[in-house]
Amino acid sequence: MRVLLVRKPVISGVSGTFYRVSDDLKRWIPSEQDAYSSFNRPRYPGMLAQRLYRKLRGVTVLETNAIPPALLTAN
Repeated sequence: MRVLLVRKPVISGVSGTFYRVSDDLKRWIPSEQDAYSSFNRPRYPGMLAQRLYRKLRGVTVLETNAIPPALLTAN
């Protein structure tokens, strides 16, 4: 088994169901599922987010037997 040691997890965006307003402007209609919206670009005005994405920076892959003891006892 392997463990990822991540120095800096950065929130990068969300995905979910995109809704558009009906022609009579009285209700929201689901129009696209599993749409991605980055935090760097303008967000969709009507999105119900279901997933949060992070970019993992400074990643070190360790075998479970190579985990430093200080990390195993950290609170």
